[in-house]
Amino acid sequence: MVVTFAATTQLPLQQAIVLGAILSLLLYCVQISRQAELVALVRDSDERWRTEEVPAILPPRQVTVVEYGGASFFAELSRLEGKLPEVSKARGAVLVLVMRVVPEVPSSALIKQFRRYATRLEKAGGRLILAGVRPGLAHVLDRTGLSAQLGWGGVVPADEHVFGAVDRAVTDAQEWIRIRRDSEQ
Repeated sequence: MVVTFAATTQLPLQQAIVLGAILSLLLYCVQISRQAELVALVRDSDERWRTEEVPAILPPRQVTVVEYGGASFFAELSRLEGKLPEVSKARGAVLVLVMRVVPEVPSSALIKQFRRYATRLEKAGGRLILAGVRPGLAHVLDRTGLSAQLGWGGVVPADEHVFGAVDRAVTDAQEWIRIRRDSEQ
């Protein structure tokens, strides 16, 4: 506010307006990047979901559930990438990424980031499943080819139950791990 006031008194009005708009955009990007968050969802002994820190490394032959909350804005992607679990030892692992609150039309940079992560996870012998996907987002995932890359069951649509899609994705992931384990023996 101080910078904008000083600019309007010292610069031509057009330049002060442009400066104010640029500063507003920068502040917005900083705020949005701070809002993006990843949290691990873990079932407790009562079969209820609770939140924990996201593991640094995706454990092999296990299902890990992580919820993404953010605006799908390009400014938050570097922070998001740094919080996703490392996949180098993720043989037979599944990451279920809960997308309930992602906007219906996410940024193309977010789609590309998920594609890169899914590719790295596949190369390590694991799998990515997106759960709680709303219809608009599902359409975007189909059009960009990410649904095809994730394969059958890789996109679990949202339903009227808050954790219904998560439960279905976890069940599918456990079955995928079991089938892989049986075929390796």
